[in-house]
Amino acid sequence: MKLGAKLVAGFLVVALVLIAIGGLAMVLQENVKNIKAEVEEVREEQDNILEFGFAIYEENAMAARCFTTFQVSEIDDYILAKNNTHVANLAMSEALLSDFEESTGHGIHEEIANDFQEVKNILDEAHECFTENATLYANFQLADVSDVLKKLNNLTEIAMNDETIGISNIINMMDGRIADLEADENNASTTLNNSIIVGVVVAIILAVGIGLALSRTMTSRLTNMIDAARSIKTGNLNVSVDESGNDEITELGKAFNQMIMSVRLVAGDMGMDDEPDTGKPGN
Repeated sequence: MKLGAKLVAGFLVVALVLIAIGGLAMVLQENVKNIKAEVEEVREEQDNILEFGFAIYEENAMAARCFTTFQVSEIDDYILAKNNTHVANLAMSEALLSDFEESTGHGIHEEIANDFQEVKNILDEAHECFTENATLYANFQLADVSDVLKKLNNLTEIAMNDETIGISNIINMMDGRIADLEADENNASTTLNNSIIVGVVVAIILAVGIGLALSRTMTSRLTNMIDAARSIKTGNLNVSVDESGNDEITELGKAFNQMIMSVRLVAGDMGMDDEPDTGKPGN
């Protein structure tokens, strides 16, 4: 193989290693990007669920106002406001539930969707209780008001703070998911950085190794030719160099040997021997 071809092959090996490391880096970088995107998605969902939690408390406060106001004439307005708030919260809960159900491929989303459905059912029960008893205070059925308020507060408390299905439990699950994702992101980033470092080191080692191997081969063969030329200088024509290979140095070696053969022929025609010059006069 020609020296140029050997150099090209060496560079190709290094290039292939760098391409492989680059491809791996792109895959790992895409993985990090996807993890970051999911973290942002979960954080956004968490913000939405917190906003929904505040809306639940606001709706419960409106319900309580219908049973505690001193202005009985305004109860109908309070009832209307509470119903409008419930309709808005119902639409928000439907949108959240739809998002959770569409994201069930992401870890805990299926469990969150199930828990949130339970929360939604509890809130529907609370609104039904309110609707059935909304006129108690206006009709001065005060004996039952405290029981209704207690039930509404209990249902709201379950929806918000139940340890298994409440809003706070869902937020905690999201916090856990975010922590897991951030750990995965750190691991992926570390792997990405390590892969790049290892790839660069391997490429450098290969480049240096290939260069040294070619240099050693060339230097060794050229040194043999120099030694042969020095022997010829002293008058020794019984030398030759290795002709194995198929590169430019091999061609040089063949030309060198042909030159020696030509010198031998000339020396033979002139009656000269091919022994080295000893520096002593002949007899």
